[in-house]
Amino acid sequence: MKKTASRSVGRIVEDVIISAKKELMIATPKISPEYVEMILEKAEEVKVKVVTSDIKALERLVEPSEEGSKLPLTIAGTSAVLLLMGITFKIPIFVLASLPLFIFSIVYGSAVVETVRRSNVEARYLEDLEESIYVNEERGVRGPPLRPLELWEEFREAEVYEGHEVQHLREKFERLWNKAKAF
Repeated sequence: MKKTASRSVGRIVEDVIISAKKELMIATPKISPEYVEMILEKAEEVKVKVVTSDIKALERLVEPSEEGSKLPLTIAGTSAVLLLMGITFKIPIFVLASLPLFIFSIVYGSAVVETVRRSNVEARYLEDLEESIYVNEERGVRGPPLRPLELWEEFREAEVYEGHEVQHLREKFERLWNKAKAF
């Protein structure tokens, strides 16, 4: 473990987030909106687990995605109505026109379900969380919360773990994860 102190501890913390290749684990009391967005972007590439006391951040991390949640339902509903009308009234053009849309909505809809669930983000609430831990496969940091003021403006200390030392932080994170409540 290497200790460091500066006004730019954010560079070290952000590097842990950005360099994650398979998994990212974050435990921090507060997460600013811009870091929530950074986590969500990273979750498109890797599995992310977050423990926090920040209700607003948790809500954003686990909320269903707006994009696409209505489109498949609209297409599926419209095409189903056309398909039923075509079958009921024996109008072949309705059947022919609606069948591709219906199939598309089923295929596209299943892709949207993945987006809506945010399957790569798991988040839990832990009241009175006091420390911040950021861990990926190769590196970990104990430092300030995910907020610009603490990471970039104030003089802060951080502990950087690499190699086999990272296991210590992983275990610490898992203990916090097990204490936390699903949100």
